[in-house]
Amino acid sequence: MGEFGATAMIAGNIAGRTRTLPLAVYSAVAAGDDAAARECVVVIVVVSFVALGLLNYFLAREKRAPRRTRR
Repeated sequence: MGEFGATAMIAGNIAGRTRTLPLAVYSAVAAGDDAAARECVVVIVVVSFVALGLLNYFLAREKRAPRRTRR
């Protein structure tokens, strides 16, 4: 959520153009649309877990693989 302040202050909050997921959550909460905010939060959490899972997978795979030497 680090880009929230920069996007809100510099790029604005133009739906369909500059809106990020954190800005969508903020807008939904401000409008009282808790269901839409929850959906956005679920997307953020799922993307985060997938990214962490892939990172852990590739790091573990790299540790298991034998090192190749260059000739």
